[in-house]
This record gives sequence, C-alpha cells and structure tokens, in this order.
Amino acid sequence: MLVPDFQAQGFVPEAVINGLAFIGWHPKTTTDEVFCLEELEQLFDLAGVNKGAAQYDFEKMRWYNQQWLQKLTPENLVIQFLTWAEKFDANHLELLETNKEKLAKILPIIAQKAKTFAEFYEALEYFLVAPIIDKSHLGNEKMKVDEALALSVLQAVATLLHNIDEADFNAEMIREKAIEGIAAMELKNGQFLNPFRYALSGRDKSSGPFEIAAIIGKEESLKRINAYL
Repeated sequence: MLVPDFQAQGFVPEAVINGLAFIGWHPKTTTDEVFCLEELEQLFDLAGVNKGAAQYDFEKMRWYNQQWLQKLTPENLVIQFLTWAEKFDANHLELLETNKEKLAKILPIIAQKAKTFAEFYEALEYFLVAPIIDKSHLGNEKMKVDEALALSVLQAVATLLHNIDEADFNAEMIREKAIEGIAAMELKNGQFLNPFRYALSGRDKSSGPFEIAAIIGKEESLKRINAYL
C-alpha cells in the first residue's frame, strides 16, 4: 500500500511508522510492539533487521492502528476522525459535526473494536441515528427469549428509564436499575439485556445498552424503546 492508501483507510501516521518499522525487525530488549517515533529512533538498529525476506501483514498494520487510536485522548480522536471524514467521508460530515460533543464519548468506545477511521461511521451510526425497527429480531432462541418476553422486558426497561432523573441518567445508574429489573423478573442477564440493547441499536452486535442509553440520552432512549411497544 502507498501512503495515500493508508490515509484513505483511516490510519494515523504514528501507526504506519510503528508498523513499518517492525517489518523484519524487533527490539531485542523488550517484547513490546507499540512505540512512538522518538522511541523508535532510540531503539531501531539496522543490524537487527532480519536478513530473510520480510513479510508484510496488513492485518497486523490494522492492529497497530487500533493500538494508536486507543492511545489518543477523546478530544484528539474526534479532531483526527473529523479531519479524516472531511476528506474521505463527506456524506456523513454534517451529521458528525453536529454531534461533535457526543463523539467524544462515542469514539473511545468504537476504537475498542474498529481498527481504522474507515470503519468508524458504520460502527457508530446507531448512536446518532435511530435504528430501523424489526421486532422479529427482538427474540433470541438461544437465550430462550421469544417476542412476548422481549416486549415484557422492554416495558420494564421503559419504566426504569422513565424513573431515573435526568441528572442521574448515566451508565452506572442505568446498570444499577437494570440489575434490579433482572432480579424482579427472575431472568438471566442476557434475557433482559439483549432486547434492551437491540431496541437501542437495532443490531445483533453493538455496544452495551447502559453505554448506549447514557450517550443518546433519556428522551431518545425512551423514544427508541417505545417505538417497539
């Protein structure tokens, strides 16, 4: 890949330098792999480069990028992501700019799984846009949750969210109230949390329901839950 290809994919410069330095080389004094340029300048020794043919691993480069994304502060992560989006994802830029403050909470969560900026929007979209409703996905045969039970859970969720004061509407409080709800309904955690999470995200895999609800807020959380009810 050329440098413009890394840029288009959403790699940060530190990750590209870090990853390329480790092609055919590794410091002998440590098993660590994530180093900034200044550290590499101190450690790198041409004599230590493997004389055999070096193998380029794109997935490993993506891993390096994820490590560096996770090292960025929330504020810097937002700045770099929006700078990338301005050039490579203009279709979503207005929506992202409008939710700039919210992104500072969302992006550190997204960076736990997404490995490049090119993957960020798809991974975070449900935080900014209400998902398409599909009641058939509320149930979960493996967890023994049918649609009727799922809707009962969502009724309980709507009540517990409604009863949390706006000032206390955070992930910790939502988790606390959800645990009470699970106990009251005598359900397993997954039987309660899976419909809760799906109703907020519209996805089979997403961030946890407490984090989603806290970020999108009480009003939007109830709006999404009630859309199913």
